[in-house]
Amino acid sequence: MEKAGCGRELFTVDAIKEVYAFSGGIAREINKICDLALLVGYEDNAIVVDQMLVSKSLEDMRSNFCKRSS
Repeated sequence: MEKAGCGRELFTVDAIKEVYAFSGGIAREINKICDLALLVGYEDNAIVVDQMLVSKSLEDMRSNFCKRSS
């Protein structure tokens, strides 16, 4: 993030724990969750991605998965 010009943390510690808990540490899953959380945070004009935004992103992922499965 520093190379991209961001000198601050974008995710809270609780958000990182939530991402890890859901992803199981799988890099591809971490990337998908964080990408969506950043997008949701942008839509909400959030300065930092917190656990609430990650949870909201996970809900969106689950609902989209359920729609595809049916």
